[in-house]
Amino acid sequence: MSRLNPTTLESLMQVWGLVGRSPFPPSSSGKAREGSRRIPTADARLLRKAGIIEDASSTITGGWIIPFSVVEEKTAGLRRRWIAWPRDKNGDDPYEANVPPLHISHYLPPVMAEAASCLDVKASFFQVSLPRETRHLFRCRVEDGTLVELTRLPMG
Repeated sequence: MSRLNPTTLESLMQVWGLVGRSPFPPSSSGKAREGSRRIPTADARLLRKAGIIEDASSTITGGWIIPFSVVEEKTAGLRRRWIAWPRDKNGDDPYEANVPPLHISHYLPPVMAEAASCLDVKASFFQVSLPRETRHLFRCRVEDGTLVELTRLPMG
């Protein structure tokens, strides 16, 4: 039996139907864990240069994000968006997003409204600076293992 309301469960099952595997884990540890997804080094370099991420402070990690990129086709050409999916509401879930990039346009809309934050360096406005004491709640790793945290939240 799921804790999700029927409408949410239906949307989730549509999403995972596109991915091709069940969203429910075979076993549950009940313990929050760091995600295995990492920011590609080239993306991390651009995000650092734009002031969106920085090396993590010495504060103990309080929350993780699941980072991934999507490429959108626009009339002016391709545009890359970096998405930070907070794990805080799903901290006890032992599974994470497994997102084949070719299908991203099909399944992000049903879940993105409340679950993900789109960070688009060209189209978003990074006017909302995260207070230093909360940045430890928005962490992930770069491919090289470096622990980083968000410095700003997007608007737009």
